[in-house]
Amino acid sequence: MITPYVGMVDSALRFIGAPPLWLCIGVSTPWPDDNNPPDVNDTVNNPHYINMTMPDQPLALKLVDFAGLVVPDANGEIIYLSQKYTYVPNSEAVSLLARWAYVRASLNYYETNSVGTVIVGALTYRQATLLSGVVPQAPYAQESILAPSQVQDWGRVVGVQNFSPRTRDPKMRDVIEFVREFRG
Repeated sequence: MITPYVGMVDSALRFIGAPPLWLCIGVSTPWPDDNNPPDVNDTVNNPHYINMTMPDQPLALKLVDFAGLVVPDANGEIIYLSQKYTYVPNSEAVSLLARWAYVRASLNYYETNSVGTVIVGALTYRQATLLSGVVPQAPYAQESILAPSQVQDWGRVVGVQNFSPRTRDPKMRDVIEFVREFRG
């Protein structure tokens, strides 16, 4: 069986549509070499990532701020892993064969939810995990930011990215992005 490009676009549209996507930051423990984080694409030396069912050392979750479709474009304004992309409205997705989903979440330094501050201080993290199907505990069902203890079901890991340590700064907003290609 072959999946035509239009089928790949359909999969990307479904992905950004539902259920809500969450971003989890994690891993406060240093890597063996903090300047050379484990390669999530090296499934021979790091098989953990291909079998991942839950974020490593979760610190906080944030509901994705934006999910949309993009296409590679040398003049694009969205840059992910050295590749440039341009946003494509859903109405043009099929005609432009937009089979790449772009998701973004931003973390303000003083993020809070209805029970108080969840992410604060000079927190250092080394991993971002994209999750689908997260179920918050009942009192937190309407929240856009969660502490790990406020999660009832972690859903499914649909993307993971490791990096050198990032320490949160009160003068900065952390923006974490993923681009996922849908193939046949």
